[in-house]
Amino acid sequence: MLTPPLTVLHVDSARAYGGGQNQPRLLMADLAGRASVRQSLIAPASSPLAQEAVDLGVDVRGVPWRAAADPRVLAALRIVNREDWDVVHAHDRHAVRAALLARALSGGRSPVVASRRVEFRARRPSVWQRADLVIAASARVRDVLMAQGIDRRRVEVVDDAIDADAALACYRALARRTS
Repeated sequence: MLTPPLTVLHVDSARAYGGGQNQPRLLMADLAGRASVRQSLIAPASSPLAQEAVDLGVDVRGVPWRAAADPRVLAALRIVNREDWDVVHAHDRHAVRAALLARALSGGRSPVVASRRVEFRARRPSVWQRADLVIAASARVRDVLMAQGIDRRRVEVVDDAIDADAALACYRALARRTS
C-alpha cells in the first residue's frame, strides 16, 4: 500500500527577501525533491520568495498581502484550510497570526507550526502560544520563548541552515573578482 504524501502549506508574509525568507526557500528546495511531500506556498504575489518557490516547482498561491490580518489573505487561507493540510508552516509573525485566525474562522483542523528565528522577546507572546508547535532557530530562541510562557513540550529547536553550495558559489565569484 502506498503512503500518501505529507502535505505542507508554507505561509510567509514578507514582500522583500532576507534571511527570514532564505530559510523557507532552503526548506522548500529540500522538500521539493522528495516524492513523499507535497507543498504549496501562500505569500505576497510579487515577493521574491514566491518567485523562488515557483522556480523550485512549488505550487504558489500569491495574494495581495498588505497587513497581518489582510482580509484577502484570510480568504485565501480559509480556502486552503478546507484542504486539511497535514501541516501549515507559518514562517513569520504575521503569517502565524493569519494562519491561526484563518483556521479559527474556517473551522480547519490543520496544525499550525510557527518558525521563530529571533532572540528578542515577542511583542505578542499569545500568538506563539496558540501555535501547535514552534520551531526555534536556536536554543537561545527556545529559552526566550519559554520565558514568555510557551510550554517547552511545544518548542523544537531546529538550527537554521546554510546552503553550502550557494556559499561556495559566492566565495568562488569573489575569489575570481579579487584575483
